[in-house]
Amino acid sequence: MFAQRMEKIRPSETKQFKPLIQELEAQGKKVYKFDHGDVNIALPSDIVSQMPRYFEKAGWYKYGSSQGDSGILSYLAVKYSVTTEEIVISAGAKQALFTLALMLFNEGDDVVVVAPYWSTYKSQIEVVGANCRVFESESPQINPEKLREYIETLQKPRAILINNPNNPSGYTYSREELQQILKIAKEYGMLVIADEVYGDLVFSGNEFVSMRSLVSDAQVESLYIVGSPSKSHGMSGFRLGYIVANKTFVKQCISVNSQTISNVPVYAQKIWVDVVRHKTFQSDYKAELEQRYNEAYAALKKANLFELAQEKATIYLFPKLPVMRLSDSEYCLHMLKTKGIAMLPGSAFGMPGYVRISVGNSTLSEIQEGMKLLVEETKKLITQ
Repeated sequence: MFAQRMEKIRPSETKQFKPLIQELEAQGKKVYKFDHGDVNIALPSDIVSQMPRYFEKAGWYKYGSSQGDSGILSYLAVKYSVTTEEIVISAGAKQALFTLALMLFNEGDDVVVVAPYWSTYKSQIEVVGANCRVFESESPQINPEKLREYIETLQKPRAILINNPNNPSGYTYSREELQQILKIAKEYGMLVIADEVYGDLVFSGNEFVSMRSLVSDAQVESLYIVGSPSKSHGMSGFRLGYIVANKTFVKQCISVNSQTISNVPVYAQKIWVDVVRHKTFQSDYKAELEQRYNEAYAALKKANLFELAQEKATIYLFPKLPVMRLSDSEYCLHMLKTKGIAMLPGSAFGMPGYVRISVGNSTLSEIQEGMKLLVEETKKLITQ
């Protein structure tokens, strides 16, 4: 019935517990949605109250440019110190990443992703006929020599895909680590794709460095940046994203957009411009998420049950589970069924033995209550 390539498309691992969550909620039970990679903070009230104006201008709800609206292109050009000819707007970061896979990977190419990795990468790489090669490590940090050794084993090394800051771990790569990755990619003639969706969600005491700021003029042609306001500005439902790349790629990508999505809705891009330029909202938004993150981290650290680094970025914590009889998947299922605590197993991200906890969709009180229940139940499981 379906084309063979559809065998490579699997249901998203991040949605695996959704049916059970819906069932529990239908029964009237409380569910702590620490599985949900979204943010429940509302957009600025002054922008929301003016929403009708985005639909009053005919040009804002008709066809638009397949590259993107000039307002957001100009904003991003300043953000990355590039020209608007090096940017194309996409229908979310997922579509941006899929477009990159479609345009850059040939049958049999080896694409290196670093574990832990966002689960969508694997399906997108494989559906276009390339091989998703997972570089496994004991921590999110990359050992340059081990990465070289791994690449040496590959038949057709084509690209390295790095997520910085990382989903699910929250790890933010240092300037030195990023420079090492660029150096290795250059040695092997590989492309670099940097998924920087969480680049604007780095908290106090941490620093995010975009790969675009590090790349040499000679290597610009082989670097592709992906971004989105979905998590950094609470605009996930608008399906907005972008690619920063060389002019030749962007020109061809515009053609791909014209034959697939035509264009991202103009009114959504107009709202995006207003949101990213709303300084008060940006400051308050990040402060709220940092408070939630710190609350969850403090509760888990105080329990002294989990190995957990304070990464100070993204909306995720990624604790390593203590030794127990349950696997990470069994642990998550047990917590959901018995305590209503929804999380995702590290195995969904290529790193078994961990769990991903999101603070994006919960209030501070829900985090406090949920972490208390989580710690209490984990203590019981350890003793069994």
